[in-house]
Amino acid sequence: MPTFENNGLLYGALLGALAGVLIAGPRFTDWSIQKILAAIAVSSAVIGMTGRLAVWIAYTAISAGPTPNYANEQDDSSPDGAHASDD
Repeated sequence: MPTFENNGLLYGALLGALAGVLIAGPRFTDWSIQKILAAIAVSSAVIGMTGRLAVWIAYTAISAGPTPNYANEQDDSSPDGAHASDD
């Protein structure tokens, strides 16, 4: 079953393959086929892993929710902004 991280990897790899083709395109006649394929594979792998990491960070941040300290914090100030005294 696909997960969010795998989708980030897939779409990042596709974007990386496109970037690799754009990088290798102008040098098509100068570079060997091995160098062109290596440029496409490396850019696909690097951008794919970056996409997976970015999706993991976003999913973790969204699913974590608010921290308990902010949810239980009490406000001791009065409506005019002055703090209540501890008499």
